[in-house]
Amino acid sequence: EGDGWLRASPLGRRTLQQNVAHELAHLSQFAAGPTEDEPLWWHEGTAEAMALEALVKSGLWTTQMAADWRAAAEVQCAGALGRGSLDELWAGGDRDAIYSCSYLMVETLMRGTGQEVMVLRRGATEAIASGRPLSEHLEAVAGRDTARSLGAFASRSYTHVEGAWVIEQLKASKL
Repeated sequence: EGDGWLRASPLGRRTLQQNVAHELAHLSQFAAGPTEDEPLWWHEGTAEAMALEALVKSGLWTTQMAADWRAAAEVQCAGALGRGSLDELWAGGDRDAIYSCSYLMVETLMRGTGQEVMVLRRGATEAIASGRPLSEHLEAVAGRDTARSLGAFASRSYTHVEGAWVIEQLKASKL
């Protein structure tokens, strides 16, 4: 959970660094334009991606620390997928779904487009401000298969299959 920073330990330091970087990412989001029309997964997923990128670029985290964080996010998201659809979990405030699964959705977009998170955010912010749905914008930048996989990842229940398999299918844009 988010209270790991309370313990004086390497894990506590990493948790505090990640939480502060995540909240600073939100400040950057707000400064770039209105965020109230953004889907939760986009808002939190891009904040997680921005935080992770900032931690590595600043030298506070090594690439191995970031890789370990990503692996933990996959495990947390896989667990969330076993509890219901992400749309339902997001509505219920499920922490793993909100942060870990949302991050994996954004990471899929970054990998699929070759764009850094800030470039993706800038384009999406402009699209949303002009009244264009985020889903339409993402299909234009990432392609139909990726956009459909993101939609399926969010809306379908995967309680009957292994969450790790679902995440691999998301990464391959095959949902």
